[in-house]
Amino acid sequence: MKHILKKYASYGLLLICHWFITLHSEPFSLQEIQSIPDFQLTKAQFLTASDGIQLAYYPFVNPTSKDIVLLYAGAGLYGNKTYQWVAKTLYEKYNVGCYIFDIRGHGHSQAVRGDAPSIDQVICDVSTATTYISQQHPDAKIHLAGHSSGAGLIINWASHAEYNHDLVRDYILIAPYLGPNSHALQQHANHDDSFVKSVRTWVYILGTIFPTSPCIHWNAVFFNYSAQLLQQDPLIVPEYTYTMSMATTPYEIDSLLPKIQKPTAIFIGTNDEQFIPQKIIDFAHLIKTPTHTQLIDGAKHMSILLSTPELIAQYIKKA
Repeated sequence: MKHILKKYASYGLLLICHWFITLHSEPFSLQEIQSIPDFQLTKAQFLTASDGIQLAYYPFVNPTSKDIVLLYAGAGLYGNKTYQWVAKTLYEKYNVGCYIFDIRGHGHSQAVRGDAPSIDQVICDVSTATTYISQQHPDAKIHLAGHSSGAGLIINWASHAEYNHDLVRDYILIAPYLGPNSHALQQHANHDDSFVKSVRTWVYILGTIFPTSPCIHWNAVFFNYSAQLLQQDPLIVPEYTYTMSMATTPYEIDSLLPKIQKPTAIFIGTNDEQFIPQKIIDFAHLIKTPTHTQLIDGAKHMSILLSTPELIAQYIKKA
């Protein structure tokens, strides 16, 4: 995908400026998801990627599952308690199987934290996951879902013809990150409280000009996860390299969405702290396939995950 990297070069300075858009004084409220009761977490299993890296996944399925959700977490996150609760509830309450996959360099997956050998490799890992699930469950419908930048990764995969989309029934985008060119990021006055704590502008400049140089593996963007949260959960990734940020961000959103060839659902809370809900929903008209959109009253960027099992189950039932 070297041609894709070259296409981004002209946008470099614009994209860097957008990283400085500020968000809420906390990146997102974690208060609501603290109500999730304790349960026995599923241990990670591993699937070998095309370059030999071990990708961690957490299965909540049985051999007879007819609908299976492949779920990717948001920026820096992984198959932790919150996402496992989503998968567990889908499976136990709604009889919908679920695999959570940790992006390489996240959670229990191998590789340098927050980095990848290339943009293409991160996106290719999605194909590795979908192929594996289809082999394990040849009669099941696979629903590819992502939360926040996990949804951004899905958009990047879904919009490029070189990947096999036939294995997937549809896409489910939960509070999706549509990239800086969407102009859908919440803006706040206090730069000290931004979700993006800091950006190495020069790394982005070098990365767009020299997309095959070592600088694409230098840390470029630093997230504002609190020291307390990182101490509580050291598997959270607090920074991304140029390569990882590009892989999980659908920069040219206006041209990517029309290339999606499967039905798509978009869910976002009315109180989302990171994204402007109506602007996210408004992008649905660019998708040429059947699209379902829904604003979830009162839901925030993370608390929408509490509604996600029911939302997905209802959508799958009607689809």
